[in-house]
Amino acid sequence: ELEEQLRHARRMEAVGRLTAGVAHDFNNMLSTIQGFTELALDELPPGSAAREHLEIVARSSKRAANLTGQLLAFGRRQALKTEQIDLRPFLQGLVSMLQRLVGPDVGLAVDLGDDPLPILFDQTQLEQVVVNLVINGRDAMPSGGRIRLEARRVEVSDPLVDLGEAEPAGSYVRMRVSDEGTGIEPEHLQRIFEPYFTTKAVGKGTGLGLSTVHGIVRQSGGVIQVQSAVGEGTTFELYFRAAEEEASSGEVSPAPSSLGRVEGDCAIVLEDEEDVQRLIEAGLSKAGYRVFATSEPQQALTYLRELGDDAAVIVSDMVFSTSEGPTFVREALALQPDIAVVFVSGYPRAESRTRDELVERYPYLQKPFSPRALAKVVAEVTRERRARGEGPR
Repeated sequence: ELEEQLRHARRMEAVGRLTAGVAHDFNNMLSTIQGFTELALDELPPGSAAREHLEIVARSSKRAANLTGQLLAFGRRQALKTEQIDLRPFLQGLVSMLQRLVGPDVGLAVDLGDDPLPILFDQTQLEQVVVNLVINGRDAMPSGGRIRLEARRVEVSDPLVDLGEAEPAGSYVRMRVSDEGTGIEPEHLQRIFEPYFTTKAVGKGTGLGLSTVHGIVRQSGGVIQVQSAVGEGTTFELYFRAAEEEASSGEVSPAPSSLGRVEGDCAIVLEDEEDVQRLIEAGLSKAGYRVFATSEPQQALTYLRELGDDAAVIVSDMVFSTSEGPTFVREALALQPDIAVVFVSGYPRAESRTRDELVERYPYLQKPFSPRALAKVVAEVTRERRARGEGPR
């Protein structure tokens, strides 16, 4: 049984790496779809047929971005904004929404105790976890029934095992989501967290709900376990490491900028995806920058030598076929130590951070992003550079 768990864990890890790679490439494509759609919408008058068509494209591309988020969640590579959350008031705030989701035929019983339940988690991702599990319970009870949501602080004396991976014993917050539904067949139980595996009828489920939940929980250091019997319902138990101190967010958001159009500053863009490069160039040009774009790090360094202090900012992708963004940025900083830098990538900051600690020092935009969002960040870093007296002469 342990050997089978190990093989299964290795298969899941391989699929996780594959889906994360697919999501990265797809985010590059979505960047161009969303970005050029935004630029085109800015040129079209309200009410025109072409504008209505492009608005549909924009909405569809946003839904596609949500799908890549699910793939990254499964692969445990999505961006997390971790903060301290008291699970008790958090779940209390979701009750009315959850009751609407399950409908009038399903009762929702909530038992959260009286004690604080502090954990470290991403609030948005935690809400997705709870909603997915409650909807899963609702779908298991087509004739109605009751879902029970419980949370308690517990002391765990033995390591918690999740698909062959273990978390150490200690103080945890345990959340249970139970239903009185049809239950899960034993042969299906070991596969329920696999992507695209579903026992629902065709058209009734994507097979991504529980795999997304599992990816989010594991990436956040939690454990999820399931018990089920056919005809007797299913219980999901989630264990989150209990938090004792306030934690700050793992992501640093750029400060809002009041800076408008920038005239004359030069931006060097290093991006090896041609369409993304064109998008960045178009967006920054529209914001008033003179843009020098290339897919070759050595050419970008040549631009920097020729422009000197007129070069205000570097916008660099994280990974190239021949090099990596931080490697190039170090060479650029050796030439001009005070130049502003913005990193962009199809991977979340957390994964890029493991590649190079330099990523922590500068703003970071994950694809897909809009030209407006990029211009805002670039305007902010160039304004800060100018305020330090390091702007163009």
